[in-house]
Amino acid sequence: MKTLEVCEGEYLDISYQERPAVNIEDVLTVARKRGAVLGCAAKLGE
Repeated sequence: MKTLEVCEGEYLDISYQERPAVNIEDVLTVARKRGAVLGCAAKLGE
């Protein structure tokens, strides 16, 4: 579900602001949020 992916990504994005460093897996997880948002925008634009 895209809504859940956006919410999860947003939560992780915010939680990472408090961390001094993140690893590549963390970055890729947050990228899912952006992908879900762009996918939704593309679907709405059809």
